[in-house]
Amino acid sequence: MKIYHLKINNFGDALNNWLWPKLIPNFFDNDENNLFIGIGTVLNAWLPQTPYKIVLGAGAGGKKPFPLINEKFRLYALRGPISARLLNVNTKFGIGDGAILLKSLKYQPVHKEFTFSFMPHVASKRFWNWKEICDELLITYIDPEDKIEKIIESIRKTQYLITSALHGAIVADLFRVPQIHVYSYKKWLNKIKWEDWCLSVKLKYNAVEIGPLYSRDSINEKIYRELDKNKVFPILNPMIGNISKKLINSFYSFGMNYNKEKVLNTFRWIVKNNPSIMSKDEDINNIHEQLQEKLFKFKKDFSITG
Repeated sequence: MKIYHLKINNFGDALNNWLWPKLIPNFFDNDENNLFIGIGTVLNAWLPQTPYKIVLGAGAGGKKPFPLINEKFRLYALRGPISARLLNVNTKFGIGDGAILLKSLKYQPVHKEFTFSFMPHVASKRFWNWKEICDELLITYIDPEDKIEKIIESIRKTQYLITSALHGAIVADLFRVPQIHVYSYKKWLNKIKWEDWCLSVKLKYNAVEIGPLYSRDSINEKIYRELDKNKVFPILNPMIGNISKKLINSFYSFGMNYNKEKVLNTFRWIVKNNPSIMSKDEDINNIHEQLQEKLFKFKKDFSITG
């Protein structure tokens, strides 16, 4: 049985190959005829149809149509009640995110070293160096593409986590770290997955918009790509083309300086007002117990010892 996940270097997706072999050692292989689906928004139109699929904590969302749950599936748990509704199955399956089983691993208490930390969504890194913002405000930066162990330790050592990464919030919550949910780029805001998880832990999703920032390279690349696609630059003679590029860069400098100050002020407001939230101990413990029961049932069903 093969662990199925998106092949990107992102904390939530990378948790799959890190966590499941620890919980179910010496079991997984590369048999693509049987897929284990535990963490991520992967129950969508991109999911392979042919293999047999075990689902224990993953969520629905993204590209439609969502899969028809038939004899090719064995459901143990879904990320939350919205996933159950989207897949047209009983809401009893909407227990909680598979990453909550990280709580099954034994961690010793740690000293809180950071008051506020910021962990962005991985897509944000393409557009801006968010560590620069954190350094200016004396906020600890957590790289969503860093090693799993380092990210987990950084979250555990944080008093309050500001994050636009769903699994940053999920891991913070299970380690009892209050979170401030934020977003920067509306294109990458998948409200369904956030609301799905929040409903499972009895929280209300009410993210703070911190605003987008774009590096000169990323915005130039996008503009030039669009102009080239529409055959604009080839028509212009070199002199006019150079003038156009200078104008673009001038507008960029003005706009980004203004936007950066707005983003900095939003972070300052967050630090001052601290609108953090966290699920109740009894709720996260209850979800963890239910997921443990489902994991035990899965092991029993497949005659897995240990």
